[in-house]
Amino acid sequence: NNDIALYCEFQLKDKASSDLPIIPDGSIELLFSCDEKEPYAFIATSPEKRCDYQFKSNIRYFGVRLSPGQNKIHFNCSIRELLNHKQIPLHDVFKEDKSFIEGMLIKKNFKERINWFQSYINKSDTDHSYAKNLLTYCLNRIYSTNGTINMNELSSETGYTDRYIRKKFESFVGYPAKKFSQIVRLQHS
Repeated sequence: NNDIALYCEFQLKDKASSDLPIIPDGSIELLFSCDEKEPYAFIATSPEKRCDYQFKSNIRYFGVRLSPGQNKIHFNCSIRELLNHKQIPLHDVFKEDKSFIEGMLIKKNFKERINWFQSYINKSDTDHSYAKNLLTYCLNRIYSTNGTINMNELSSETGYTDRYIRKKFESFVGYPAKKFSQIVRLQHS
């Protein structure tokens, strides 16, 4: 699925630090605490520079990393607004039925959680607009050039103005195309 970059599950042990270093990658991650005593879900956004995120020890977390520009999960605010925060309770910004979050929290293992999430996103509407197609093209070009393509080249290849591309990037990805290209260059190096 192009909208999901990866699924993960992790748990910090008793003596482990609860701070995990996070580097910019332009993604948004949905994280679910699978602890029956402390169930909760939140969104962890990509920071603009390296920082630490806090997690509780001895709690199993299930994570879904959304690909930049994904269009299966819908929020009550723009992606740009999400990036202004580090961690946000999912129920504050999640547009969908709250039973989805509750259903995720009662799954017993990694495979069940992935299947639950996949069944949910397979029911979601996909945006097939011209703006989404433009964004997909630009993201693919940025990735294929390891972030070295510039805005003039993207504008020339697509026939859209720099300003329009920038506006669509900020709307769907949260970052301007130039900033996102810098993140991709950093990851590649």
